[in-house]
Amino acid sequence: MSSLPLVSNPDASEMTWYRKMASILDIFFRNTDILLHDGETSCQATKDSRNINSRLCEDADNKNSFVGRKIDLLLNSVSVDISSSEWKKANVSVATGEQQQAKNCRTNSAILHQLLDSHVKNINLPTTFVVGMDLIGGCGYMLGIKSVDGAHIAYHLGDLVLPSSLACLQDFKDILDLLYAFKKYQLMLKAIIESAYHRKQAAGTLGHYREVDLPDDIKIPETLFSPQQQQVAHTKKSIISAGAYVNLVIQAMSESTGLSKKV
Repeated sequence: MSSLPLVSNPDASEMTWYRKMASILDIFFRNTDILLHDGETSCQATKDSRNINSRLCEDADNKNSFVGRKIDLLLNSVSVDISSSEWKKANVSVATGEQQQAKNCRTNSAILHQLLDSHVKNINLPTTFVVGMDLIGGCGYMLGIKSVDGAHIAYHLGDLVLPSSLACLQDFKDILDLLYAFKKYQLMLKAIIESAYHRKQAAGTLGHYREVDLPDDIKIPETLFSPQQQQVAHTKKSIISAGAYVNLVIQAMSESTGLSKKV
C-alpha cells in the first residue's frame, strides 16, 4: 500500500508527477521488450518531419542541424518509436497545457506516419493507430491518433486520474484497466513492428544488389512543425519576388500597348 502513487502536494514538480505514473508503467511493461525512454528523449519521427519541412521550403542554406522534439516518455520497440506521452506539473496555465496537447498530438501523428511509411502499411492498416498519454499533474487522458482517408484524427480514449488518497482506490481500479488495455495494444503493435522492421532491414540490404529505382520527388510533409527563421524569411522573399515580377510584366504590357494607366 505504501507504494501507491499518492500525491497530495499540488506544487509537486513535473518529474514527481511523472515518476508516480512511471512507477506503474514500469510494472506493466516489465519483461515485454518494450523500452520506456524518459528524460526529454529526442523523437526520430519528428526529426524526419522537420527535415521534410525544411526541404519543402528550400531552406538548404540553413546550417543548423535539426533534432527531434524532446519527449517526456517514448515507448520504443526494435529501435522504432511507437508512442509519445507528455507531463506538466499541476499548476501550469491553460495555455501551456494546450501547447503541450498540440505538441503531443503532432508527435504521435509523426510517429504514425513513420509506421505507415514502413512495411506496417501492408498489415491491417485500418486497425493501425498510435496511443499516447497527456497528463497535467495527477490527471490527464489517453489519446489515439488514427489515419482516416489520409488525414490524422486525434480522439479521446479515456481519463487518467492518479489517486490522491486511499478513498480514491475504486476509481484507480478503472485507471489500471485502461492502462492494461494500453499495454495490450502496445504489445500487439510491437508484434507488427518487429516483423515489419526486419523485412525493411532485409529489403535495405538486398537493395544494394538490385536495380536501383530513381528517387521520388520531394515529399509533402505530413506533420508540420514550427518553421525555422530562415524558412519564414525564404517564404516572405518568394512572395515579394513574385509580386515584383508580376508588376514588371504588367508594366511592360502597358508600355507595349500604349496604355497610359499606371500600375
